[in-house]
Amino acid sequence: MNEFHNRVYLGVFLDEMDEQLRYLDEALLMLESKGYQNDIIQRLFRVAHTLKGSSAVMGFKQLNRLTHQMESVLELLRGRQLEVTSELLNILFDCVDFIKQLRQSILSGALEEGDISELLRRLKELRKTAAESPAPAAEGLPQGEAGPVPDMIFDDIRKKQIQAAIDQGSAAMAVHIQLAAEEPMKYVRAKLVEAKLRETGEVVATFPELEALERDAQFSGTIAYILLTQQSRQDMMSSLQEISQIEIIHTVPITKANLDTFTEGKEAQKNSGYAAQTVRVDVERLEGLLNLVGELIIDNTRLHSVRSRLSEQFKNNSDVHLLNDIAGHLNMVISDLQEGMMKTRMLPMEHLFGRFPRMIRDLAQKSNKEIEFIIEGNETELDRSLIEEISDPLIHILRNAVDHGLELPEERAALCKPRKGTITLRASHQGNMIVITVSDDGRGIDTGKVKEAAVRKGFVTTDEVKRMTDKELVMLIFRSGISTARTVTDLSGRGVGMDIVKAHIEKLNGIIDIETVPDQGSIFTIKVPLTLAIIRSLLVKLGSSTFAIPLINVIEIFRMKAEDIVTIQGREVCQFRDQVLPLVRLHHMLQVEEGEHTVNGRLFVVIVGFADKRVCLVVDQTIGNQEIVIKSLGSYIGNVSYIAGSTILGDGRVAHILDIGSIARETGSAHDALLQENTVTAGDQDSQSEKYITFKLEKLDFGIPIRQMKEIVPVPEIHSLVSAPAHVLGMINLRGLLFPVYDIRPKLEMDSGEQTAGSRILICEVSGQEVGIWVDQVSAVQLLAREHMDEAPDHILQNPEVLDAVYKDNHQFIHLLNLENLLDLHACCITGPVSHDRSPE
Repeated sequence: MNEFHNRVYLGVFLDEMDEQLRYLDEALLMLESKGYQNDIIQRLFRVAHTLKGSSAVMGFKQLNRLTHQMESVLELLRGRQLEVTSELLNILFDCVDFIKQLRQSILSGALEEGDISELLRRLKELRKTAAESPAPAAEGLPQGEAGPVPDMIFDDIRKKQIQAAIDQGSAAMAVHIQLAAEEPMKYVRAKLVEAKLRETGEVVATFPELEALERDAQFSGTIAYILLTQQSRQDMMSSLQEISQIEIIHTVPITKANLDTFTEGKEAQKNSGYAAQTVRVDVERLEGLLNLVGELIIDNTRLHSVRSRLSEQFKNNSDVHLLNDIAGHLNMVISDLQEGMMKTRMLPMEHLFGRFPRMIRDLAQKSNKEIEFIIEGNETELDRSLIEEISDPLIHILRNAVDHGLELPEERAALCKPRKGTITLRASHQGNMIVITVSDDGRGIDTGKVKEAAVRKGFVTTDEVKRMTDKELVMLIFRSGISTARTVTDLSGRGVGMDIVKAHIEKLNGIIDIETVPDQGSIFTIKVPLTLAIIRSLLVKLGSSTFAIPLINVIEIFRMKAEDIVTIQGREVCQFRDQVLPLVRLHHMLQVEEGEHTVNGRLFVVIVGFADKRVCLVVDQTIGNQEIVIKSLGSYIGNVSYIAGSTILGDGRVAHILDIGSIARETGSAHDALLQENTVTAGDQDSQSEKYITFKLEKLDFGIPIRQMKEIVPVPEIHSLVSAPAHVLGMINLRGLLFPVYDIRPKLEMDSGEQTAGSRILICEVSGQEVGIWVDQVSAVQLLAREHMDEAPDHILQNPEVLDAVYKDNHQFIHLLNLENLLDLHACCITGPVSHDRSPE
């Protein structure tokens, strides 16, 4: 192999090789499942030809020799001198595997190509088989398997023209021509073919168009002519034989029966031009741009902080009003820029999921199982850095599903199941998380074997497992050394891996869960954040320092009395809704000076969760939630316990981001305090209670269901609207979206109030719209029992329909609002949110 030092071209070569290998795997799998498909074989041939040419240019001689032999075999397959058999596909799959290994060795810096003699021998054996039973070179596609190639799309006018010709007795056909690769003037040769065909009939279309080919230096020599003729196919074929440099000719009859298939995919063709408008950009450049956008976001936050202070001091100053306008426009531009840059980091899951069908196919053959592999959600997007990180855990889960999740065909038949097992890989968005599930219809997880292995390994005692639920027993599978496999194979069964899978997911700030039913199958669910670059967080005060808690980990915020804290076995715990949760005083853990963290004798407590762990954190004050840019602490500082990174706030100060994973793993309660999934012996709380967010208007307490809540924000600048109803205060700009803000006091027959430091805007979903509601103070998130709710007394209220109920318990009296009836958005023209779209329609 020639030494090659130009890393720029080598990078492009490897990127293109990766795309071509992905297609080779997909196409070979389709041939294996569907049999002979001319359009797939045509493209396989072109990919092998491209690899042959590019490897020659780059000096990879062994790869060039291998792809040349692959091209020769695919040419025989295209000419129907070879059939699609398992032997042929296995040889081609082995060739693809060799090319993958070569690519990995190049990436690792080892430029040795390896030995290809055995692969070349097997490919030559295939060619020898074809030579012993040659097929006619000019034979077209056999009846019943002819079909349009993807680029052949008829519009309505062309379809009617062909329909009319067929009705008048003419023959319509697609004539596929492959020009010789060494032909230097392919466009001229294509025009000669067109001229010959016009002697036998009318050429109504060419795919691609000949005028475009004249300017296309990358034209591969494959072209299709749509011919209407009264002459026979033999006459047309003999006239084309007079033209040299034509490697392959075959025809596809066009009839009334298959004419409609040539009009499918029209939209895809329209968009194909856009897909071609791409450029390769170094990832480091994109990361640099994203860092600059992060700096812009920080400075934008600081600018708005200064703007708010100036607006308060100089309310009637014209320059301050101009500054407000500029800052508002800059905020919209930065929001759009941030969104655009974040999209450059996102990749469709297809880039990850596309690797697995081939893996499942090989595993199925090795384990003698029949498997249908279904992929859903290929278009779902995830951060590029997470795509690679999530790959290994998914590979391990899929291998387990194949090896000891699915039964052998004979076992499945004995259980009255289909012989072919099903594994489904699915991806979807859920808020700011991506959810990936791997499900199978196999034997499920045997909790008895898990229990036995856990006791044998010493993870739990016999008495402890007796008290554990089936869910808790299943989660023991994530302990090192636990396995339910009957025998150890080269695929799985050693009990090594599931603990690593969980640790890997948790490192990404994600969670993994299992649902299983004996003899029906298992579902593994993985949830990870969409991106690790910019996150929403809850800002809290500890002494004079500010810390950020990722909002994805925050479960609930409440206040508790100091006397409610008890000590059990030397650890502080608190009782919250019949559950005992560990309590962590962050001041001690982070060695921060203690501030005043009680209000009226009550502590601020934030309940956080990580995977199945729950823990209560004592803080001095909650500030609010904010979008922050994550900055690493740098190599000079290194790893700091309980700190995941840092960010810069609007006032220029640095806030540290808490590593909830390490805090929860060290101090969290695994199954004593499942806040949302718990099942308490006193009864089913979820069906007998509901979470509400409570707030104050003047001295009265009100509540709305937490399911309607989207966000709580400090009161920003509110822009008044002309002709708005009395209870509509105006519009606010929140991350580039305009939300209407309502003052519900007039609707409740209350006097209007003044803004205070505790005033907040609740972003709620009402009648399918997201709106803002002004409140004096947010109190807490509470679980209110239905047994303490009474219907609104309609005989004394002017508008009883605005209340769902009245809650009374422990000296609390809370008005539970019905926002739909209260705001009556259908009768009001002000709805939201509205996007700032500055582009013309």
